[in-house]
This record gives sequence, C-alpha cells and structure tokens, in this order.
Amino acid sequence: MTAVLDPLVGVWVRRQTWRDVLYAVLALPIGVFSLGSVAVLLGVGGALVILLVGIVIIAGTLILAAWAGRFDARLANRLVGAGVTPVPSPPAGASFVRGVMGAYASGDAWRALMWFVLRLPLGVVAVVCLVLPWFLGLGLLIAPFGGVLFDAAWWVRALALVGGASALLLFPHVMRGVGVMHGALARLLLGRSASAVVAEAEARTATAEARTDVARELHDSVGHSLT
Repeated sequence: MTAVLDPLVGVWVRRQTWRDVLYAVLALPIGVFSLGSVAVLLGVGGALVILLVGIVIIAGTLILAAWAGRFDARLANRLVGAGVTPVPSPPAGASFVRGVMGAYASGDAWRALMWFVLRLPLGVVAVVCLVLPWFLGLGLLIAPFGGVLFDAAWWVRALALVGGASALLLFPHVMRGVGVMHGALARLLLGRSASAVVAEAEARTATAEARTDVARELHDSVGHSLT
C-alpha cells in the first residue's frame, strides 16, 4: 500500500518537489533577463565590430556568460540536483589582449552563451508545466458541479473528476521531469567539456607516474646506501 501511496501522496511532502517548483518559478524571469542581456550586448557588439570596439564587447559578453554560467550551474545543482561540475574561473592577472583572445577561444564560454540563449524557451516550458496541471486539474474538477459539464451524462462528469484528480496528482512528477530536463542541459552546456576532463585526467596520470618514478628512485638509492 505504501508503495502505491508514496508516489501519489508522499511526493507532495518531499523537499525536492518544492525545489523543482521554485526552480520553475525562477526559470522564466531569469530566461527573460538572460536572453535580453545577451541580445543587447551582441547587437551592440555586432554593430560596432567595424570599429574594433565591438570585438571587445562580444568578448566581454562571452566572459560574462561564462561567469554567469558558473552561478547558474550552482543554482541548478542546489535546486534540481543537476550534478554540474562548474567550469573553473580563469587565472587572475592575464593581460587584456590575452583575455579577449581567450574568450573567443574558450569553448566553455560559447557553450555558456548557448545556455543563456536557450534559457527563455526553457523558462517558458517550465512555466507551462507549472501552470497547466493546476489549470487543467481544477477546471476538470469544477466543471461537473458548475461548469460546462454540469448537464453532461454522469459518466462524462465522472471522467472529468478522474482526469482532474490525475492532473493534480501528476503535478510533482511533471515538475521533476522539468528539473531533470534542465539538469541534463545544464550538464551539457555549463559543465566542463569532455576534452577538459580528459586533459585533467591525463595531467593527473602524468603527475602520479612522475611521483611513482621519484619514489622508486628514492627507494633504490636508499636501498643501495643501506646495503
């Protein structure tokens, strides 16, 4: 009995359900602000690119997207359990020219920019999934008693009640689906690239091998000295 009731009733008292709801509520305003900012900055940069200052503005947009992407990755991790490994911050002290060139060469910055372009449609989907089950569920529950189905056949009204209750019971699962979808895209666009992960793994392997070689040589030299 518990196995049946928990997905239907117990899910309503889970903390993750309301984290998913909070993420869906924040998705649309963040999406509007993100896409608006990106559109304005890229538009100004594209218009001024002939004066070279546009190149700097576009590079600044990429740097800003990478910085905001680290914040958005932490938000997704906190609310929907996305499991994103944020891209590390660039080293401090880099020259201005190197910073501009690095922004264009950074695949992580371009992926973060793509995330913020997609943030608005993702926010619209989140809000629709947030509102539609309640609108549909409450509408179907009210319709047999005072709405368009008041004079309908009994079985039509019964189906409406079942459909309305089902829509409301499915609401937490719809929110979880939205969270999973956002989390998957966040891992793809805000997480570390596969090449960076491979490069780090190779660097760690090389370091471990170097330490092993040093330890082996030290062991041999100490052994010879003792002998």
